[in-house]
Amino acid sequence: MREPAYPRPMMVRANWICLNGMWRFLFDDKSSIEHPHDIRHWPLQILVPFAPEARASGIGDRGFHPACWYQRDFEISAQGGRVLLHFGAVDYEAEV
Repeated sequence: MREPAYPRPMMVRANWICLNGMWRFLFDDKSSIEHPHDIRHWPLQILVPFAPEARASGIGDRGFHPACWYQRDFEISAQGGRVLLHFGAVDYEAEV
């Protein structure tokens, strides 16, 4: 089934998953976290694709935060042996 809002209609793929939706979220104001497994409690949820500064994200915090962490579980099938993940808003680093 094709999602209703494919982000790039000129590049439609037969199999794709939209990762928009609720993600676990954490502000790391002390930049003390090195790996997501170090996070014991995710105090917030954020509605992706909105930034944490946007009210639509469910957070609406416009302050400065040197680091933020997002986490979400999803399953994919490597049909044909290849999977392409596109994160349009990763500012520095992503681990999958």
